[in-house]
Amino acid sequence: MSKLRNVTMFLIAAVSIVSAQEPKYPFPQNVVYPYGVKSSKISNDFVRNWYDNWKKKYLQVCNNTIRPGVDPLTTSLVEAQGFAMVAVAYMGDKETFDKLYEYYKLKLTSEGCGLMGWKNNCGGFVDKGSATDGDIDVACALVVATWQWPDGGYKEKAKSTIDNLRKRMITTCSGKLTVYPGCGGGGPWGGCNETDISYYTPAFFRHFADISGDESWNKLADDTQLIRDAAANKNTGLVPDWQSVDGRAGAGSRKGYYSFDAIRSPYKQTLDYLWHGTRAAGDWAKKISTWANGVGVGSLKDEYNLDGSVRGSNHNMAAVGSFAVSAMANTQQIADAFATEVLKLRDDYWYSGYLGNLYLLALTGNMWTPEIIENQSIIVSQRGLTGSSYAQQPVVQSLRNQIKITGLPEFESIVVAALNGKTVKSAHVSPSVDGAVIPTSGMQSGCYIIRIKTSANVQPSIHMVSVM
Repeated sequence: MSKLRNVTMFLIAAVSIVSAQEPKYPFPQNVVYPYGVKSSKISNDFVRNWYDNWKKKYLQVCNNTIRPGVDPLTTSLVEAQGFAMVAVAYMGDKETFDKLYEYYKLKLTSEGCGLMGWKNNCGGFVDKGSATDGDIDVACALVVATWQWPDGGYKEKAKSTIDNLRKRMITTCSGKLTVYPGCGGGGPWGGCNETDISYYTPAFFRHFADISGDESWNKLADDTQLIRDAAANKNTGLVPDWQSVDGRAGAGSRKGYYSFDAIRSPYKQTLDYLWHGTRAAGDWAKKISTWANGVGVGSLKDEYNLDGSVRGSNHNMAAVGSFAVSAMANTQQIADAFATEVLKLRDDYWYSGYLGNLYLLALTGNMWTPEIIENQSIIVSQRGLTGSSYAQQPVVQSLRNQIKITGLPEFESIVVAALNGKTVKSAHVSPSVDGAVIPTSGMQSGCYIIRIKTSANVQPSIHMVSVM
């Protein structure tokens, strides 16, 4: 009997260990985003095969950890570290994620403001200074890990990384929160006159606010729109690799045109629209994807002057895949054209291999938030509504202690209802006011329906929000 009890306890423990490794939201999820369009041209098998090939080709064992190899494979870069961890978290690969994170921790430096030495290898460092984009992506990955494995202790790890980024790597320039691009010798460099818009990930910044309890991340997400648009070409939408906060392209010898940093921006900026409906992000994504479509999806290159004249010669996943994500803020026809082109591209360089994972996840609805997954039936129903007179939908954001609605100066009444249809709160707004704030104090956590009606006698615009 004692032996049987021991065997039973062993089996229970083994099952518990396996369960703890399983992701809450395994691949694939294929969500419908609250905003934008999604092509069905790319299969889950294509995404999985790309990921498996990338993992086999680039991830390198380093003692008891795993590091992201680039070119050459003996070298690792912090941006590859961030790209890898985000992809692995969304694919639900906990063992690989944990070993990548262990390597990351081994490479944190005081010279880099407590961030990762940006260029390193298994035996040490090539440069102990930091490049903030990679660590921001690591923080994004830890947020995803918090969603995937809620009892895994990742929330504390995410908060620690987010708090350090906020304390050491964010400054204020003319009232706008701005990302320092790096740190060397223990102090940040750049800032107001030297920042890189491809380092900004506003969709995740809004979740950094939730994890950390620091509302300034929401402001940084909003200020991202202003910093991006200040430097973006008014006709093409193209942004430079480097810029000042007030929009001057370039910084010293740094590139003032669309190149290998900026090519990540369409993906990162469009995600803020797909997830949160951020109007400025959607407008910019539509502009740049319209320009790119005009060039021809099969003719796009990886470097351009901001006016659209070509500089580069490569047609690859790193560049084209990012434009494909921005096309999700455009028409279904344009989104399908880009998705079809993506299927022709290959992992021919480390940058394309790593970024390809992220683009493909976004393109197929496999870059999600828990709120999007858990409210799919409402989102799908909402997206299927017909008869609304709105050419553009208002932006509805659930922030800490309030629901913020902007984007339609003509609305006059707002109703917040529970899922059972019972009205919880309502507000009447002057037609001249372009926005409303509804306090959520006294409201229980959960999902709510927002009905927005204009002064005209038309069908209301209906939205879904999650109140924490």
